[in-house]
Amino acid sequence: MLWSGLILGLVGGLHCVGMCGAIALAIPSGNSKAQRLGFAFLYNLGRMITYMPVSYTHLRAHETSLH
Repeated sequence: MLWSGLILGLVGGLHCVGMCGAIALAIPSGNSKAQRLGFAFLYNLGRMITYMPVSYTHLRAHETSLH
């Protein structure tokens, strides 16, 4: 069971690098540290806004299919 979790974590990490790595690198970097932090904040805020409803919908779908 532990090995399954480790393998899934490694594969999931590769997925994140492949899917989000290029997007993160495409974010224009600002000249100052404040601009770079602002871009990083907006990028991660967008990810949270996107993933939260998708995760909630997925959870609700599995919750109702179990009953």
